[in-house]
Amino acid sequence: MREQITSGRLGPNAALPSTAELAQQYGVASETARLAITRLKEEGLVVGRAGAGVHAASQFSWTYRFQIPDSGAQA
Repeated sequence: MREQITSGRLGPNAALPSTAELAQQYGVASETARLAITRLKEEGLVVGRAGAGVHAASQFSWTYRFQIPDSGAQA
């Protein structure tokens, strides 16, 4: 889903499939699909709307977090 949103294949405000549909589509448990949606919400890629389901955010930004290992050398 992240790829579809960030690439623009799933446009702003587009409705996502239900958790059950996502679970079936990706061959995962419903809980796994729910957790994936939660992660996308945390990343600001989707928003939940009461009574309307989950939609791609109209505007989004995301941050890829990474850690550069400390080589022990001083610069």
